[in-house]
Formats: sequence, structure tokens, C-alpha cells
Amino acid sequence: MSLAKEGIGPIQVRYADGERGFHGDRGHANLSGVAENKLFFAQMNKQANAQEIEEIFAPFGQIEDVYIMRDAMKQSRGCGFVKFSTREQATEAMNNLNGQFTMRGCDQALIVRFADPTKPSTNPPQNFPRQMKQQQDYIKNMPDDILIKILSLLDTKAAISTSILSKRWKHLYRSLTRFNLTLENPNSHHDEKMTEFIKTIQNLLGPHANPFIKSLFIDLKYFNTTHKPLLDECVLNAFGSKLVQFGLWVHSDEYTKFPLDSLDGLGDSLQSLHLYCCALFPHPGFLAFRSLKELTLSEVVFYEREEKGKDKAEFLKLEESRFELLIKGCLNLEIFSLMECEFDGMMRIDAPFSHLKEINCENNFCSGEIEIVSAPKLECLNISNSLFVVDAELNLSVKYLRLGFGCIDAIYGLDQFSSFFPCLQTLVLFFEGEEVWLAPERCSASDSFRKLKHLVIEAFTLESLPEICNPLWIALILESAPFLETFEIKIGKMETDEELFEVDERPESFNLQHKNLKEFKMCVFKGYPIEKELVRFVMESAKALGKIVLCDDEGYYEEFDATKFSSIFE
Repeated sequence: MSLAKEGIGPIQVRYADGERGFHGDRGHANLSGVAENKLFFAQMNKQANAQEIEEIFAPFGQIEDVYIMRDAMKQSRGCGFVKFSTREQATEAMNNLNGQFTMRGCDQALIVRFADPTKPSTNPPQNFPRQMKQQQDYIKNMPDDILIKILSLLDTKAAISTSILSKRWKHLYRSLTRFNLTLENPNSHHDEKMTEFIKTIQNLLGPHANPFIKSLFIDLKYFNTTHKPLLDECVLNAFGSKLVQFGLWVHSDEYTKFPLDSLDGLGDSLQSLHLYCCALFPHPGFLAFRSLKELTLSEVVFYEREEKGKDKAEFLKLEESRFELLIKGCLNLEIFSLMECEFDGMMRIDAPFSHLKEINCENNFCSGEIEIVSAPKLECLNISNSLFVVDAELNLSVKYLRLGFGCIDAIYGLDQFSSFFPCLQTLVLFFEGEEVWLAPERCSASDSFRKLKHLVIEAFTLESLPEICNPLWIALILESAPFLETFEIKIGKMETDEELFEVDERPESFNLQHKNLKEFKMCVFKGYPIEKELVRFVMESAKALGKIVLCDDEGYYEEFDATKFSSIFE
């Protein structure tokens, strides 16, 4: 229908969204039941709008309609429909795009096929709301094990609240295997709320405990030290049960002492433990965590407040001994993480008979050092903001290494540095500040990293950018890793001045021919001359290079065929 009056264009008449199920998508009824000219597409960028979708399909014919499927929050599902004027146009679009075109910001190519036909109906039934309710009530007939699985994906409070929905659901929450319990900071009646909360935990773990529970995480947004005996009793019950995972977060003005001295002989089934804002004082012979495989400590200390007033040397010795006892007491530990902890002494990891495979030390407040004396099975090492002491005689079997800001206090050559990690396959270097401790003039041109396959260099300050973007510096690193396959440079988001990045002259005598590098990625790429020169240098130096990936500061990236790549230099 249209109005021919001047200034008034055609009026589009469509069915409302609620009637789409009866008349076909977007109200285009198809009486034959066959979607002859409508395509379904998937694997699209969820940030794309209808206009961008239309631009992709427009080269193949006249587009009549584009519809993007969205969820209840109006967010794109990454799929939708596009309608052409003719079936021939739709066929051509499908043949050219399906599995062959990848949208910007996506990892996989578009899926394009003819839309499934829908059975038309001219009028909605009289009992439409009741009928739809009956059709959508699939949960009622589900078996209990499926319902329990669904409830386990919810917050514990929400899962328990579902008991009011149905008599059948009343006791289902008791069969959950994972509980996340949080005590928010109450506005009043603090003591009553705390007592009630801890009693709830005791009921879960007491004589009539849930036999199915495997994971328990307690988050105390508010904690009064007067309730410490009750909390200790909860911890004892947790270690005395069959829990596999246990986490305790205590938000308090003071560090809460974790009752290690009462846990010997308990926790045989516990495999994962996460403690936040606690104080740990392991004693000689401590073996409470003998079955533990994963230990995460966040904002944890190894001293009492009054002990800090002792003689400095005596205090450091006490702190160091407790840390060492903790590590030795975890005979089967595989993953150890230390996050934002306060430590003044030497963190010495001496575990010659342990199963320790991964160590993560990040953003700790350490005036001391981290020293690995013995960890024969160590494969992954991630350290930042903590001084890492490298023993020249220690050959670690580490395969993944990430060293961040503040880890190294000396400048090393690549051959010397690689001798510490002869098995290294993935190396991530994070530089912050002007000094880059792998400087060109201190590097050798030997093939030091013969096993290295993946290299990532990160820089988040202006001072370190000119150094790591220096072609000579990059060339020496590439030459030291002859079997490197992927190389990535990450540059943090920052306001920069193009004048700061003048292109250094490339040494005429340097001629690198890397034979195995297949992929080069740069984030965030802004098109500065020094960045373009670096990309050009890598292209010319790596004859096997097949893919170049450039990522902008919004997170979108584009992939290019290195053998045909030239647009960056235009």
C-alpha cells in the first residue's frame, strides 16, 4: 500500500514481531511453505548492523529485507536472515559467501544457506497465550539430573530460590554439587546475620550434610573477628568432608588466621584451595594439603601483626621458613598461584620431589625475591612485579615462560638468557619503562632458542616502544629462534605522538632469512612509520610467512595473506 501525495513515500506494512511465527520472518508470508529467496547466515560479527550485512550480500542482487536475530537483552546472536528479490540471486550469494568470506572481527567464515521453510498460518489461534505456554514448558518433563545441572549453573541463592516454583523442585537444590555462598555487608544486625550465615554453612557440612557437594566457595563481604571460632569450625567441617574444591574470601580490616594447625590428617579429598585475605602459619611437619593439586593465595601474609615489630632479620627468617614449609607440605601440588600478596623475604621454592608444573606470581608486594631451587617437573612460569632470581646452574624444563615488569634486574644476552630455559617453546616478555633488559648490543646472533615456537613481546609505555620496534633488535631475536612459527607484538593503548617514532635506518650488512615463521601479529597497530617499517622488515625476512594479523585499539583485527599484502604501504 502506498500514498501518492507529494512528499510522502511508500508506507511499509508488516506484521508485528509477535506474529512472525505465523507469517514467516519479518511478516513476509510464503504460502508455498518454501523460503525460495531467503537465506540464513551465521558466524557474523555480533557488532555488525543491518547495513553492514546488506553491504556484504548486495553485490549478488537486490536485497529486500535483512533481519538480525537478537536475544532477550536485544543483543545480536551473530546470525539472521537476508531476503533477495529472486532465488537466483540468493543462490549466487550462497555459493560465493558460504565458507569463503570471513567478517572483520570473526575467527570463522560465514555460514550461508537457504532458510528453513516455515508452515504458514493465516490467523493465530484463539487460545494463543495458553498454547504457547504449553509449548514452551519443556522444563516440567525433564529428568532430575538435567534440572540439577541447570541449577548448578545459577548463583546458589538463585538456585535455592527456585524451590518455590514447584513442589518437585523443593529439594533439588540439596543435590547440587557446587555452592557459592556470599554474605553481603548488612546495614544492621551484623552479628545476627553473620551467625545465621555460618550456621547455614554448618548445616551443609554437618552430620546431615549434602552428600553430593563437591565444591564450596564462601565469600564474607563482612567479617567480625568475634566470629572467628565459628569460622574455624566451618573450615574444619569443610576439610573433614569430601569436598574437592574449597575457597574462602574474608573481607576484613585485619588478615584472618587460617587454622592450619588444626587441619593435619584432614582434607584427603581436597584438590583445589583458594584463600583470600588470610594469614598462614604452617608448622614444622605440616602435611594438611597432601592431596592438594591447585593452591591459589590472594592478598595472603605469613606473619602476625605483632611479629612485624621484631628484629628485621628474625622476621624475614620466620616469614621465609613458613613459606617454604607450605610448599613442602603440598606433596602433590601441580599449580601454585600467588596474587597480590605481601612478602618481604626470599620466596624459595625447593620441591625436588613435588609434582609442581605451574607457578604464577603476579602483582605481589614483594621487597624480597623469588628463587626456584628445585622444581623438576615445572613447565609453566608466569612472574610479574616480583624480582626473579635466575640460577646460572639451574636448567629448568619450563616450556611456557612469561616475565613481566620488575622481574629482571640485569641485562642479558639472548644466548645467556636462553641457557636458563633450554626447553622453552612459548616466551612472553612484558616490558615497562625505558630499560629493555634484552638490548641489541648485549645479544648474540646464535640460535639460542632452538625449541622456541611462539614469541610474544608486550610493551605498555612509550619509553620501551622505540627499542622493541627496532628492526635490529627484532632481527636478533628472530635469528636466535630459527624454528619460531608465530610472532606477536602487543602495544598498549596510549596517546602517542608520531614524531616520537622515527624510523631507524636498517643496517645494510644485516640480511636475515627466517625459514619457519608463518604468522606475524601486531596489536595495537596505528600505522606509524616505525610500525610499517617493522611489518615490512618481517615480511622481507621471513620467506615462509603466510599470514599477517593487524589489530586496532578497539579489538578488531584483520588477517592478510602475506604473499599478496601491500595495502599497508599505500
